[in-house]
Amino acid sequence: MSVKVTAFAVLAAGFWLAGTATAEECGGSGTEGITVTEAGGSYLCRPNEPGLFPGVLYSHGGLGPVVGGDLQGTCEALARAGYIAFAKLRQDPMGKTIPDHLQDVEDAFDFLLDQTDVDTNRIGVIGYSRGGALTYAIAETRATSIHASVLLAPAPAGAFFAIRTADVSPLIAPMMVAVTSNDIYQADHVQIAEDLVQALVDEGKDHIYFPYPAYPNEECVGCDGHEVFQVVDDEFTDYWCDIEDFLAANLTGSVALPALGPPALATAAALLLLCGVMASGFRTQRRGDDLRGPKN
Repeated sequence: MSVKVTAFAVLAAGFWLAGTATAEECGGSGTEGITVTEAGGSYLCRPNEPGLFPGVLYSHGGLGPVVGGDLQGTCEALARAGYIAFAKLRQDPMGKTIPDHLQDVEDAFDFLLDQTDVDTNRIGVIGYSRGGALTYAIAETRATSIHASVLLAPAPAGAFFAIRTADVSPLIAPMMVAVTSNDIYQADHVQIAEDLVQALVDEGKDHIYFPYPAYPNEECVGCDGHEVFQVVDDEFTDYWCDIEDFLAANLTGSVALPALGPPALATAAALLLLCGVMASGFRTQRRGDDLRGPKN
């Protein structure tokens, strides 16, 4: 292998190792560089910079007093990634129906679009569990206003999800669907996700499917895979990295790269330096050969 080819191989390996070592840092933590506003259990988060930003609406799971997902953590993670995010807490008194829940999501969507620093040409929606079913519905009802949608283990919500997904032709935006292989206890969310994906395939809809392994791992017998999306940062999965990459590709036209921690930065810097030394040696060798002239 030539010195030049070797240098490129080392450089590529350096970036791969740096990214792999820090994949769990996608979500991050803390509120430095962002503003978080809380009202009635709902969160509005934005970067502390002027200008227009893509907007993302997050819809949580749960029913009644039970709230599935991390409204504050998700909102903050989105803002750190460069989005204006709204995570709306749905009020759920006795007797509230699915159409009522859907109206809550519609109202939250309008609230996000009304923010003066939201770029309405770059709008995403994320939903977990029951919020995933509601997010699918709004991806249809607001199809021309949504540019990326993410469904995390969408719940059946009675017959609501099955009825809504019987015809996926109204969808326009690319869709990400994710579920873990052991998310089968509260409902068979695996089958629900796979049925949706098949419908998207049949209709030729732009989508990406992430069938994650058992959560938290294969050795955990009886663990409920539905829990994986309860938090943004988790030691067993990097699902949030996939969300950031999907949103970046569809709302910013780029691919989100994980933040590099000190160890990874040191590794990348050392490999880059090595590449520089190797490239310099290659140029010196070539220059020496040129000065000596061709061999007889």
